[in-house]
Amino acid sequence: MKRVRVIGLLISMIVLLTGCWDQHLMKNSSIIQVFSYDLLKNSKLYVGATVPILGHMDDVQLGGQNRTIFVTSDTPGEARMALGRKIAGTVDTSKVKLLLLGENFARQDIFPYLDMFYRNSRYSLEAELIVVKGNASDSLQIKNQSEPNISRYILNLLESSQGNSIIPIQNIHTIRSTMFDPGEDIILPYLQIVDGSDAANIEGIALFDMRQFSGIVLPPLESTHLQIMKNGVSEENRFTIGNLNNDEHKINRNVTFKVKHLSKKMKVKPDDQGNIHVYFDLRYKTLVTEYPKDNVIGDIPMLKEKFAAYFVDLTNKVVDKLHEANCDAFGIGRQLIAYYPKIWSKLDQKNYYSKVKFHTEVVIETIQSGLNY
Repeated sequence: MKRVRVIGLLISMIVLLTGCWDQHLMKNSSIIQVFSYDLLKNSKLYVGATVPILGHMDDVQLGGQNRTIFVTSDTPGEARMALGRKIAGTVDTSKVKLLLLGENFARQDIFPYLDMFYRNSRYSLEAELIVVKGNASDSLQIKNQSEPNISRYILNLLESSQGNSIIPIQNIHTIRSTMFDPGEDIILPYLQIVDGSDAANIEGIALFDMRQFSGIVLPPLESTHLQIMKNGVSEENRFTIGNLNNDEHKINRNVTFKVKHLSKKMKVKPDDQGNIHVYFDLRYKTLVTEYPKDNVIGDIPMLKEKFAAYFVDLTNKVVDKLHEANCDAFGIGRQLIAYYPKIWSKLDQKNYYSKVKFHTEVVIETIQSGLNY
């Protein structure tokens, strides 16, 4: 009898609990894949959004063409409501893949405009952020022949550049801690639309001063070196040095190589005058991938000298731009907070980076040649 009662109770529970009360049916939703944020002259927010035109279920993720909608508002929350009045069905932001920031918009504190992403569980924290030269809304109008879906097109650009060590992988989740860290600044991919609006390029890294875009951009070679120094070596990276010699055939004056391994030591040492000295000890293992002159082994002493001078110059270009942008991409302030808290407490924590002086030592440990795997 007791068993019958238990079974009856279980059956009743199953009947009562069938289904989920908190359902958000996809068939009733309009899924936003991309947001763009721009700042108008009247300080209003100009928000763009793309919604896929569904042909079949696979289109829900990233495929197919898309419809673009624009609204003007004071806040992102107000923009979402305005979008809801223009889009059929419920606005679904859980699958937003990209947040594109116009150049002028990014020059202000960007955090207040991201606040809703952190507070609302229906927003995707995995959306990748990009600074767009000019207006971000223009990037939603790109009509690429090979990839009509703008979300997938830009994501493919990002994936390619990330694989080549040109840009970091940055999304709304990963940048939050850095935005509130007084000892480090964020860096984001920088995108430029090609004339004709049918394509775009990743043009390097946008450097931020705290939570505002500084207006300074590291071009691809310099951003690649910054990425290698910060995050280690990826499989794909390439550097070319020209004018190695006076060979009558111009192509024979060049060498292209990749960094196979970088051993980096960074020491931070304040002095009594209030300056902060940063010592980089960089040791490279390289692989020649193209050398038309075809005598790598015999030219190794010369190539080591050229490679070392090249990386010293490249490092200096990177740190000069970081200084210009007041961007602490290496987290020097974080080192000061951890190891020299008394000195840190006496510094102007908004402008301490101007006190940083870099010293770079480069050693080329190996230059390999042969097959490139």
